[in-house]
This record gives sequence, structure tokens and C-alpha cells, in this order.
Amino acid sequence: MPNPRRYVAALALCLVPAILTSQGTAAAPRVTWWPRLPLQGSLVRVVVGAPAGGGVTAVSGELAGEPLHFERFADGFGA
Repeated sequence: MPNPRRYVAALALCLVPAILTSQGTAAAPRVTWWPRLPLQGSLVRVVVGAPAGGGVTAVSGELAGEPLHFERFADGFGA
């Protein structure tokens, strides 16, 4: 049986370098995903909320070894 925490850990490891290398003291983007505990083979939606006043123009990452394809929305990015 797949371990859902592995997916969450992989997502966190993909996004941490982007947060750590950001310039200035802007707030970190808010990252949420559904379902909260994904099972292997399930559809997962990842949303990255752009921080207020932040200059985030693009988001990239991967989940379970596959690239995520983010699209820009009014209040952030979604994949």
C-alpha cells in the first residue's frame, strides 16, 4: 500500500529550494493540495498562493517524479 506521506514529503522537498532562494524578506507562498492524503494513482490538485506584494512570476515542481504544470490564476498558481 502506498504511503501518502511520501507524496507530501516529495512536494515539500520540491518547493523548499524555491522558498529558500527567494530574495528579500517576502512572505513564503501558501501551498495547499487536495486530497490531503493522496493515494497512488489519484488526481492531486496543488495550489500555490502568491504572497501579498510578492513578485512571483512562475512556479515549478514535481510530484512522484512527474513534473507539475502550473497555470497562473488571479490569486496564485494551480497544477
